[in-house]
Amino acid sequence: MVSRIAQTWKSPWLIGSIGLYLCSLAAVSFSPRYGVEDALTMIVVFGVVLSGTALLITRGVDEREAVKSPGVREMALVLGLVTFVAVYLVWGVGVLDSAASGLTGGSARAAYVLNIARKLLIFVVIPLAALRLFTEVRRKDIGLARGSSRLAAGRLVLLAAAICVPILLLQFIAGSAAKPLFEGAFTAGELILAVPLCFAVLVFEVGLVEEIFYRVILQSRLSAYFRSEAAGIAVASLIFALSHSPGLILRGGDAVGGAGPAPAPIETIAYTIATLTLPAVMFGIIWSRSRSLPVLVVIHAITDIPPSLPEFVKTFLR
Repeated sequence: MVSRIAQTWKSPWLIGSIGLYLCSLAAVSFSPRYGVEDALTMIVVFGVVLSGTALLITRGVDEREAVKSPGVREMALVLGLVTFVAVYLVWGVGVLDSAASGLTGGSARAAYVLNIARKLLIFVVIPLAALRLFTEVRRKDIGLARGSSRLAAGRLVLLAAAICVPILLLQFIAGSAAKPLFEGAFTAGELILAVPLCFAVLVFEVGLVEEIFYRVILQSRLSAYFRSEAAGIAVASLIFALSHSPGLILRGGDAVGGAGPAPAPIETIAYTIATLTLPAVMFGIIWSRSRSLPVLVVIHAITDIPPSLPEFVKTFLR
């Protein structure tokens, strides 16, 4: 066990990932635009409490399995898929949004549905099809074979509850998720109808889209290539965090809070790494230890309900 841990920490990919995260954290702490408080909160909540909870509930699980290590051709394809997604996020989103405006006729509902379909195509359908057509990767290699789950149903339910409940409580107590409820922005009837429908939509929009690409495909193949689950989690989590930067830099988005209009590129990249890497690490640990896509999707969808509910109600129920 000691030798296995030592070998893991010798991975230059893991060491480099930790170094990049620490540099980003330092950059944010000196940034006049961003405060380091959000990053420190992520360290405590996701890096320590929730990741520790996931490790505790999944203790005793053996992560070693007979997985075919990817060759140069397969890793070149994986790198190509990451590049493809990066091009989409930097340039494709704006181009396709402009093109879609003519197709939807100004309908917010149609635009919403079209956006989800586009995400599924870019992040799920094309990557899975490319792996199937151009490599010899097996469903077992990426954890999608029947019986891949490493945990019994009871532990999966416990894991989902232990992660979802604290995140929801944090959103309602320390965040702004509860503000619309307290201000009476929703009627009781809207909430009864919107919550389950919003969850169903988020299963596809964030659950399947993000978990299949970043965890099932990217993390699984990187872990096999590096021969280190920790290195695979670290690198895939950094890529996940970085993928949120274009929206803030190019479109003045506020996906992680505090960016404001026209944020500075370098500072924003550092901020996304500092604040979004550790939530991704938590999901990476859950995937690595459980190999259960349903539990990942459920956790991701449930915890995204509070911030997504206002837009969903406005779009579909009013």
